[in-house]
Amino acid sequence: MHRRRLFLHLLILHFVLFWANTRVEAHDPGLSAIKVFVRSNEISAEMVFSRTDIESLFPIDKNQDGKISPEEFAAAKDRLGQLASGALLITLDGQPSPVANVHLDLDNDNNCSFVILFSGSPLKQMKVESRIIQDLPAGHRQVISLFNVEKKLVEEKLCTAKNNSVNYTFDDAAPEPEPPSGFVSFFGMGVEHILTGYDHLLFLFGLLIVCTRVGTIAKVVTCFTLAHSITLALAATRVMTINSRFVEPAIALSILYVGIENIVRKGEPRGRAILTFCFGLVHGFGFASALEERHIGENGKGILVPLISFNLGVETGQIVVACIVLPIIWQLRKKPWFLRYWVPALSFAVALAGLFWFIQRVWFS
Repeated sequence: MHRRRLFLHLLILHFVLFWANTRVEAHDPGLSAIKVFVRSNEISAEMVFSRTDIESLFPIDKNQDGKISPEEFAAAKDRLGQLASGALLITLDGQPSPVANVHLDLDNDNNCSFVILFSGSPLKQMKVESRIIQDLPAGHRQVISLFNVEKKLVEEKLCTAKNNSVNYTFDDAAPEPEPPSGFVSFFGMGVEHILTGYDHLLFLFGLLIVCTRVGTIAKVVTCFTLAHSITLALAATRVMTINSRFVEPAIALSILYVGIENIVRKGEPRGRAILTFCFGLVHGFGFASALEERHIGENGKGILVPLISFNLGVETGQIVVACIVLPIIWQLRKKPWFLRYWVPALSFAVALAGLFWFIQRVWFS
């Protein structure tokens, strides 16, 4: 009997450690944006890709130091130019628009941008089709935003490899983008973001595993929700933004801290609600990255539906996970051996995962 229980304990610990390390990054790197501007005699399209996304198309970082140097970028310009020329297909009133010029740039954050000029201007109908998304990693998504000659946002759509185009009709009373499709798309993105955001889930798991009262659990979940909703809104509306280079390591440190506190203080640490709120503010900036990279909210349009639906998706995902995990934790906490051995062991695994993510995000991203 003792051997069987020991074997079960080792099996559970192995599963937790494997789950915590199955993903080195909590946020989907396959996110990019396309902004299309209609002018009097031409169309300009701006596309921005992270280093990770552009490296998935072909290797540019020849010395593999995790950065694209100006020299490496210059050496790849010809091939990048060919890539940019075929990245989009724009159809004006049923006729393909030829590419007139391509401009490439590399910013200080190692993001690669394409500015593509197309000849002509639509009289009535316009279609923008992303072709480059077919060559990007599976699951990559793009937000295509269309701006009229007054530089006002007139259409915005979340696109995938299977649904990679936007159609728009120019007239005096152009209809607003349909809220249902936008709501559903961003709601689903929010659910996916939290379910694949293992660092956010592990942070909550570390907080809840030592909670013994329902009231404490309610406070922790409420504070986390309130805090990340605040910073998600601030970042999405461009009121306050923080570079992901600082946000991602800070999220990892929050996980490390919670795991260590569980071990050192033992029992149910006091002040967890305040701690959760403070760290939740940081996690909110992490959630906001999914909306920031899509330029949601620029020009005063297109912010309300994406922000609300994305946040509702995040909360729905949290509730689903909590409904599955919390009953299991409550049942296990009735066992003395779980409190004595497994709460410290699982807290150590949480701290170890936080340390791993911190090192990976500071020195290897």
